[in-house]
Amino acid sequence: MDRFCQHCGKELKDDELRCPECGMPIDSPPYQPSLQPTYAAPPRKRTNTWIIVVAVVTVLCIALIALIPSLIPTKDTYTVTVTVEEFSITVEDKSQYGMATTLDAELGIACGDASATIGPWKDCKIDGTKISPTSGNKAVFKISTSDLTEVKYTVFLNIIGSYPGGTITDMVDLYSVDTSKVTSPVPKAFGCSGVVLNVEDFQNGSTVVLKGDTDPIGYVKLSFKSVKN
Repeated sequence: MDRFCQHCGKELKDDELRCPECGMPIDSPPYQPSLQPTYAAPPRKRTNTWIIVVAVVTVLCIALIALIPSLIPTKDTYTVTVTVEEFSITVEDKSQYGMATTLDAELGIACGDASATIGPWKDCKIDGTKISPTSGNKAVFKISTSDLTEVKYTVFLNIIGSYPGGTITDMVDLYSVDTSKVTSPVPKAFGCSGVVLNVEDFQNGSTVVLKGDTDPIGYVKLSFKSVKN
């Protein structure tokens, strides 16, 4: 009876205990290839579209927030000091002040929502003598502007008469001689002057002379000086 190797199929002799071809024992069971373990492919990672959208929108929002300050005009802040260098008051008709025991003077100045009073100067002369006050002659304003536009100042000069039992305030006529520095039309109303200066003037320092021509006649020399904060 013919014998064959159960492993490689080689014909064997009767007395052979091991296959001369593959070397396997004759009595060993035939080779059965072991079943290889099967592995499931790992699940694909799915990137949800909405996550990408949210991430992109978040990045855009952060960039926009960072950009907004550069789109808004910045406001420069200035500290402006106004100084009364000289003033005088000329009263032609003094009869209305005949009962006054003292006559003081003060200057009111306003810029936007800010206002201040400079003075008062006690027992001032009302004969046109120019006075250079050395104290109580300054007002300080803080203003903000987004560009170099005109900034309007309004100035009032007053006489304050003290009487037994009370006081009376009389506005003194002022107007700007330099019509390029005033509002249009040039204000010549009794007791009022609108003065216009711009930020560039402040930075370089400016001197403005105001004087009126209606009794009582006022004269004021103002200097403006600003410091950018």
